[in-house]
Amino acid sequence: MNTPEISVIVPVYNEEQVLPKLFERLYGALDAMGQTYEVVFVNDGSRDRSAELLAQQFHRRPDVTRVVLFTGNFGQHMAILAGFERTRGERVVTLDADLQNPPEEIGKLLSKTGTGIHVNSSNGVTTSSATYSANFEKGKAIIDVNFRKIDGVWKLNGIHVKADAPQAPANAPSASPEGRGGT
Repeated sequence: MNTPEISVIVPVYNEEQVLPKLFERLYGALDAMGQTYEVVFVNDGSRDRSAELLAQQFHRRPDVTRVVLFTGNFGQHMAILAGFERTRGERVVTLDADLQNPPEEIGKLLSKTGTGIHVNSSNGVTTSSATYSANFEKGKAIIDVNFRKIDGVWKLNGIHVKADAPQAPANAPSASPEGRGGT
């Protein structure tokens, strides 16, 4: 497979009930964009039928579906990092499996990446950095996220949080790259 334009990482934990709807909406939205893509699902030790449903989806769409199965529950952040290690796309989006964020918004998100995203390449190493603004109940933090792509694999290079309000929560470094606070 050639390098896809977009990789979508979806951490999954006990999402049996929502996965069929996620598959329908996510693949529909990505197909409609008309760009090459891959979806990397990371099953974080689910105890329901999530792994089985992911395997079925892989067999339905093996050309664009990748599945990583954890042997236990290691948490959403580890699942996302494992997804980054396995993506091949030029641009990467993370999406929660619970459909709180609509997959149909991926196109809008990617259309905004021209602003605030800086990509540099030298000696076969691509570095991508982005600045996200995360709003919290009592303040705001600016999160700078830096990734490096070495030999086709994205690696988290660092996260730096700058609070512009004294009330920004102590857990701000766990803000996720999609621009909102969370775990």
